[in-house]
Amino acid sequence: MQKASFNREYILNELDKLALKVSKPVNLFTIGGLCLIHYGLKEATKDIDVVLKSSFEFDELIRALKEIGYYEPGFIEISRPYKKMAANIILENKDGFRWDIFLQTVCRALSFSDEMESRSNLLFKRSS
Repeated sequence: MQKASFNREYILNELDKLALKVSKPVNLFTIGGLCLIHYGLKEATKDIDVVLKSSFEFDELIRALKEIGYYEPGFIEISRPYKKMAANIILENKDGFRWDIFLQTVCRALSFSDEMESRSNLLFKRSS
């Protein structure tokens, strides 16, 4: 079964819902499809991949996402490539949109550094 794809409007709506639920600012560093959508290189994506630098932000993001209806998909619903990515947690909503969330290290290989952060660009800013 092919998973649905989600466009910029859908993702921005999810970010708006999230902004209303976080109690303190959370800096999400995005990688993958959302960046390509932002720069007009892709129309839609099946998920959003984010890296967080602190455990506090990680915990706050998880709490807020669960509050807006995200849940951990069952073992059977996570394909082998997803498992190999080694996200710290994968959350999904009723539409099938997924968040692959990494805390400091992506795919057991790439450690998010201060230098990487200094090269990042602000794509979206949401405030509650």
